[in-house]
Amino acid sequence: MPPIPTRIWLRRPLSTLHTFPSSKKRNVLASLSIAATLASGPCFADQWPSHPLPAKSSEAVAYGRTIGLRPSLGACLKDAEGTTPGIRDCLRDEHGFQDHRLNQTYKKLMGSLNEADRKRLREEERRWISFRDKFCAPGSEPGQGQELESDECLVDQTADRATELESRLYRK
Repeated sequence: MPPIPTRIWLRRPLSTLHTFPSSKKRNVLASLSIAATLASGPCFADQWPSHPLPAKSSEAVAYGRTIGLRPSLGACLKDAEGTTPGIRDCLRDEHGFQDHRLNQTYKKLMGSLNEADRKRLREEERRWISFRDKFCAPGSEPGQGQELESDECLVDQTADRATELESRLYRK
């Protein structure tokens, strides 16, 4: 049985990405579900990637760049004007891009490793997928807010993992 992660994970909304004119009297709130840890050294399944947790909304954009989110996500969220279907479409599109990025990086990294390291990475990836699925689950009876949070979490976790694997690939 794999070791239980000892890190503490935090998920919280970070920022208001865009404020509409006061005539609309609402803000489009988008949260980035961010996992923060104080990991050091190589990253294994019980030591997920370490990226600083933004403390201010102004840091959210920099965090997005750190994990490789595309600037088009922010533009898409702005254009969605706070509608749940629009926001979900934006997040699903970004997740598709980040998932492809993760899969390509994983394949390249697997090709650069010896057999023992490939086996370790394969097992680590399976544990990470299990972690991600549980961590980002919307709950047993989700409402719109929980579904949006789950979608955002999937985007962030996938982008974060892709960034971690890219850093390993380019260290070689």
